[in-house]
Amino acid sequence: MINRILGFFVLCFYFISCVPGFEKDFDGVSIDLSNKEYREAFRLQDEQNIDSLYTLLRSEDPTKAYIAGLAFASIQEKRSIDSVAAQLSNVYPKVRSIAAYALGQIGAEAGEDFLIDAFKNKDTLDINNVVNSRILEAVGKCGGENMLSALSTISTYRNTDTLLLLGQVRGIYRYGVRGMTNPAGTKRMVDIVTDNTYPSEVRMMAAHYLARVQKIDINEYKFRLVKFFTSDPDPHIRMAIAGALGKVSDGEIHSYLLNQLTIEKDYRVIVSILKSLGNYPYIRSVEPIITLLSHKNRHVAEASAQFLIDNGNGSDATFYRSLINDSLYYSVNAKLYESVLVNLPAYFTNTRKKLREEILAKANDSISVAEKVGLIRTLAHEPRSYVDLKELATNSEDKAIATASMEALSGLLVSPHFIKTFKGKHLFKRKEIADILIDIFKKGDAGMSAVAADMIIDPETQLKDIITEVSYLIEARNKLQLPREIETYNKIQEAISILKGEKFIPKKVNFNNPIEWSRLEGLSDTSIFVIQTNKGSISFKPYTKDTPGTVANFVKLAESDFYDEKSFHRVVSNFVVQGGCPRGDGYGSLDYTIRSEFAPLYYNDAGYLGMASAGPHTEGVQFFITHSPTPHLDGRYTIFGKVTDGMDVVHNIFPGDKITNVIIKK
Repeated sequence: MINRILGFFVLCFYFISCVPGFEKDFDGVSIDLSNKEYREAFRLQDEQNIDSLYTLLRSEDPTKAYIAGLAFASIQEKRSIDSVAAQLSNVYPKVRSIAAYALGQIGAEAGEDFLIDAFKNKDTLDINNVVNSRILEAVGKCGGENMLSALSTISTYRNTDTLLLLGQVRGIYRYGVRGMTNPAGTKRMVDIVTDNTYPSEVRMMAAHYLARVQKIDINEYKFRLVKFFTSDPDPHIRMAIAGALGKVSDGEIHSYLLNQLTIEKDYRVIVSILKSLGNYPYIRSVEPIITLLSHKNRHVAEASAQFLIDNGNGSDATFYRSLINDSLYYSVNAKLYESVLVNLPAYFTNTRKKLREEILAKANDSISVAEKVGLIRTLAHEPRSYVDLKELATNSEDKAIATASMEALSGLLVSPHFIKTFKGKHLFKRKEIADILIDIFKKGDAGMSAVAADMIIDPETQLKDIITEVSYLIEARNKLQLPREIETYNKIQEAISILKGEKFIPKKVNFNNPIEWSRLEGLSDTSIFVIQTNKGSISFKPYTKDTPGTVANFVKLAESDFYDEKSFHRVVSNFVVQGGCPRGDGYGSLDYTIRSEFAPLYYNDAGYLGMASAGPHTEGVQFFITHSPTPHLDGRYTIFGKVTDGMDVVHNIFPGDKITNVIIKK
């Protein structure tokens, strides 16, 4: 095995000097969705008809074989490894490429040998860099420690070998998110980030490794990274380096972060800096951060308040209370209330009582559901509010408010204030809350039931030691409508499994919604979809040939006016905006699901549209749009489009903003 890996490494070095910089692009694959045979191929993927897909995979028509490879990348069936791997020797590069991608998506270590052989057995005069790039990435998804060492020590790629470099950095990154790292891999990523002669996407991917991957030591590289953090023209790289510098505890680095906070123009970088400052001494950071509470960019203002929630202290809690004022965004005020409740000692009973009453009064007076939800969630840090939260959960007619009340109730049980408030009576109070859950499950609301099940699942709530009866959980599970409420079904089933001491096996959704091909008629490579919102319009190009089922579903929903007046219920700064939920709380769907379509597309920029899901093949109506590159979502959430105009609108969307219409321009 070691010799084979060394052979792989040697070839990685050798083929740099043998491969021409440009290769013939034609590969025989051409997807025409008006072709009935190709529609049939996608239908087999949609139905997950694996046996028929095996036959299709061996087709002499490279387009059929490619579509079958796409199917296996989405289905991710381990027993298909041998059949998929056989296509690594297909005469068409694009078929070989999708086979490598599919093996990576399947993620089984058994795929490693096939990938190594496919890389080294190619004639160096006929290597297709797209294929080898896919192989390198796929190794990162399924390979062992030895291959990580080989991958990490390749340093011979020219700066112009973009595809090969992408394969390497993606491979090392995929290893990292699997929890497998080594110092050589980290050094390689630092070397790439701090050399601006490398392609920007390669550097961005390496920077995200440094920011996201845990348990890596970058202390010896901190000053090299700071240089590019303060000067790189690409905000996507700056924001990732900012995240990486949060792993360094150094007073001088702290100064650089604080200085950049005052001069940075891109809000996403500022948000990343604010998150990283949480790992540095609070006393040096708090004053400049407080000045940002009134920042004109709401993302920045909210992130500043969030810093106080995550890193504040009890001695400043009353000061945080004094910062609340009507000139701030309501969401910032809500977070300031939360920062007070998080940091104020439990024995300040009178002050906490007044705060609770003030928060409830403001929530009651507000005409904005989003504001009500934000205020209610702050009560997760005031244990005596559990009676109020029960009342809101059981009596509110608005689904978003009811679910938020349950989420706050869940937060109470894991709050450090819970035991400090109730002391020797905390187990009795937990029992009271457990009894509330029985009523919630009997109520049968999908959102609240999902949160209630999560409360049982979370070991920190200690509810599994209190609840002994599962009959009402089984009854609630059996009343759910499938596939519409599959997320709640599996959460309740997991709670049942925990209470019974059994292994949890999630229920899979059966095929239930054929692709409506008529919805795609008239669409072309120049088609544009427009999402009109109360903040402006967002135009995007759909990826019809890569994700036909998802695009057809989106068109159907748009043409039926489904999305009209639906809210954006979730916004995470420097990450995504999410909308389309008919309930407004993230737990809504319709009476069908669609399949995941994991094409070899990447969240390597801002503005990608992805489908929200509760696991593979549970997508339906909810979608999100990215604020920035999010490579940790690659291969896990269907990408079905890219914003072409209106990113300024995307960045200005917040909870409560609405979709007014969706226009399909064919």
